[in-house]
Amino acid sequence: MGKTNARVALQDVIGPLNDLTSKLASENGPEWFLALKKFLRKEQAWSSVVSNLRFSTCHSISIPKRSVKEAIAAGKYDYVNDNINGKNFQAHESDFGDKYLVPVWFDVLATSGDVVREMEKSMNLRPATLMELLAFGEKYPDEQRKFPIIALGSSCVIDGRRSVPCLNGHDFNRELGLGYWDGGWHACYRFLAVRK
Repeated sequence: MGKTNARVALQDVIGPLNDLTSKLASENGPEWFLALKKFLRKEQAWSSVVSNLRFSTCHSISIPKRSVKEAIAAGKYDYVNDNINGKNFQAHESDFGDKYLVPVWFDVLATSGDVVREMEKSMNLRPATLMELLAFGEKYPDEQRKFPIIALGSSCVIDGRRSVPCLNGHDFNRELGLGYWDGGWHACYRFLAVRK
């Protein structure tokens, strides 16, 4: 690349710049964009989330076969986002039966991609679906009052953005809402995972 004090030659930049552009335009573009913004602020762009991965007690749940509408009703939520329905989030045969569910979280800002990768690679887990999240919320209604719980195993595009179901709440209410796949998740979020 030339001398230490020399400027970077355009020919040396074209390859990495093209690579970055294609990554920003890919399905993982939001994750790359978040890392690029961190890099430009001279922050650590790619955190090592493995050492910051935490998990809670594993919960055994039997999920009955039912519709999304029935599962939402069984949870007795005070508020439900209208976009969470059987049209946008479909139930699948694999959503039902006996499951081992465990909330996991990170002590650092993490992207959805970080979370899914670490679940699968480090812990032999997969992200929970909407139906698994609803069963968890029904059986353990007070957990969502402590922290928001995300199901990264189900998503749909609402108003041009990939959205994922989220249980949250406060002392006096419980909500079933949506969060955005892209961007970052702070340490206060829990991600419901399923043991493989």
